[in-house]
Amino acid sequence: INQKTIIITLSHRAEEALRLYEQGANYVIMPFHIGGHHTSSLISEIGFNTEKFSIEKKRHISTLLVKKHH
Repeated sequence: INQKTIIITLSHRAEEALRLYEQGANYVIMPFHIGGHHTSSLISEIGFNTEKFSIEKKRHISTLLVKKHH
């Protein structure tokens, strides 16, 4: 009805994502794909530096703990 509405949805399978796009979704979130992209970007940014991964690990744990308590 509203042509300005942005529809963002979630899918775990490529076939389903394509079907959602065909049905009008503006963007389909695919957690596995996004997770892989994030990890690739992280490696590109910090390489295989164990100290930097340790910092990122602590940051991630802090984020998870905050989300767990909300």
